[in-house]
Amino acid sequence: LTFQYNGSDRLDITSVSNAFTGLTTIDSNRILTTADEGAGNGLDADTVDGLQASQFLRSDTDDTMTGSLTITGDLTVSGTTTTINTETVLVSDNIITLNSDVTGTPTENSGFEVERGTETNSSMLWDETNGYFKLLSAGTDLGRIITTADEGAGNGFDADTVDGLQAAQFLRADADDTATGNITIEGGLTLGDGDGDAYIDFNVVGPNRRLYSLNGDIGFLNSSLNYAAYSDSDDNFIVGNNVNAGNDVTATNSMAALNNVTAGNDVSALNDVSANVDVNAGRNVNATSNVTAGNNVTASGAVSAGTTVSAGTDVNATQDVTAGRNVDATTNVTAGNDVTAGRNVDATSNVTAGNNVTATNSITAGTTVNAGTNVTAGNNVTASGAVSAGTTVNAGTDVNAGNNVNATQNLTAGNDVSAGNDVTATVDVNAGQDVNATRNVDAGVNVTAGQDVNATRNVDAGNDVTAVVDVNAGQDVNAGLDVNASRDVSAGNDVTATVDVNAGQDVNAGLDVNASRNVDAGNDVTAVVDVNA
Repeated sequence: LTFQYNGSDRLDITSVSNAFTGLTTIDSNRILTTADEGAGNGLDADTVDGLQASQFLRSDTDDTMTGSLTITGDLTVSGTTTTINTETVLVSDNIITLNSDVTGTPTENSGFEVERGTETNSSMLWDETNGYFKLLSAGTDLGRIITTADEGAGNGFDADTVDGLQAAQFLRADADDTATGNITIEGGLTLGDGDGDAYIDFNVVGPNRRLYSLNGDIGFLNSSLNYAAYSDSDDNFIVGNNVNAGNDVTATNSMAALNNVTAGNDVSALNDVSANVDVNAGRNVNATSNVTAGNNVTASGAVSAGTTVSAGTDVNATQDVTAGRNVDATTNVTAGNDVTAGRNVDATSNVTAGNNVTATNSITAGTTVNAGTNVTAGNNVTASGAVSAGTTVNAGTDVNAGNNVNATQNLTAGNDVSAGNDVTATVDVNAGQDVNATRNVDAGVNVTAGQDVNATRNVDAGNDVTAVVDVNAGQDVNAGLDVNASRDVSAGNDVTATVDVNAGQDVNAGLDVNASRNVDAGNDVTAVVDVNA
């Protein structure tokens, strides 16, 4: 079917069976239908959707895009090189995969490289051989990138500084080292490895010293590397020279010094206080066990020991000297108040107390025993010189003195009272056995003996002279009241009593026998001169 215009064919419809596709033409140009869509139709359009072919990217040859391209799907580049000539690359994906075509065992390094123009490029690479990321700076391999996983010992890194500090500014832990500044340790400090000794050396002006510890002992060493002062494993503190304190020196156990122990206030130990030279205290010296000094034990207050107070020279206290057992001094024992011992008080020279000298056993002095108040001993009171008391002298056994035995009140002994010179008491002289004096026996009241009263010179009493056995005097026997003896009353000169002279056996006098009332004798009354009654 043909349509003509002005004698010329314009529309030509040709059909094969009932299909017109690809056959119908206008002015010899084929009419296109939807059947002509798709590849291979051979059509050459001027535009596509109004866009020229130059506005599209070619897929079969190199091409350039001047606008921006947004790909909402995936982009796969199968070539070997992708070049992006832009200043900024924005990638929304949080992971970029390199070497994505690798399968099986990896062998290639991978990373990022920085183009540096005429300079050697730098890069950050995954080193597949060594299994770590590393940096290459201008071609120089800087080695592995360090992370927090590399912190700690054994990482093999050699840093130039740590927190800006050089290695020389740190102390070595594996070798000898020296710190030029001050070190403050706010926590604990442990020395030693548990196998042998440990010590700290002090390098100072003058002699250097060492603080040393071994086998539970700790202390300072002297120049011979022997302990000068240390605490042993039993908690004793031992000093090679002096122990000096402005206030107190106190030990839970014992205290010992090769020289002196000195304190401005108290020296106290639960067990012993011991010094080879002196023990000195501004106030008191106290020990549950012993106080011992090679020379002197001296206290402005008291000296007290649960067991013994012992000094090579003197024991001196402004107040009391007290010991559970013995108080011993090679020279003097001196106390402002009392000297008290559970057993003995012994001094080669003097025992002196402002108040009392008291011992459960004996009191012995090489020279004198002196007390402001009483001298009391469970056994003997013995002195090469004098025994003197402001009040009484009491002994469970004997009172013996090389010179005088003197008491302001009573002088009493369980056995004998003996003096190289005089036995004198303002009140009574009493002895369980004998009263003996090289010179005189004098009592303000009574002279009484369980056995004999003997004096090379006189026996004098304000009241009675009484002996269970004999009363003997080299010179006179004088009594304010009676002279009584179970056996003899004998005097080199006179026997005189204001009241009676009584003897179980004889009354003998070198001169006179005088009594205001009676002279009685079981046997004889003999006088070279007179018998007066």
